[in-house]
Amino acid sequence: DDDPTDPTGCFMGHLQSYFIYVYVEGAGGTATNANDGTMSGGVPFSVVTGRSNTFYNLPAFNSPLTESGVTLSFTPRRPGWGWAMIVTEAQGMLTTKATTYSHQQALGVPLCRHGPKQL
Repeated sequence: DDDPTDPTGCFMGHLQSYFIYVYVEGAGGTATNANDGTMSGGVPFSVVTGRSNTFYNLPAFNSPLTESGVTLSFTPRRPGWGWAMIVTEAQGMLTTKATTYSHQQALGVPLCRHGPKQL
């Protein structure tokens, strides 16, 4: 997880390299600390999402859906910029990053589209 605010404390930096090690022991090992198990070799990995930002919490509705509006919450992994828009079901089949960026298919009123907005 590459989110420095993650309460687990397992922060790994974007574009950084790490190793993971695993030790296994028999079922009685934890209680007896037999120390007779097997340690894996280090498995290298890098935190590379290939994207400048991702979602820590995916978008979710946090209000009742009505004809006059809706509110949404989400959490990006890093500070950045965001865009959002409401589209019809038919337009949703054609929605891409580029059309969301430009709000090209958003419903008519300005409240149906947001961004760029600093996150």
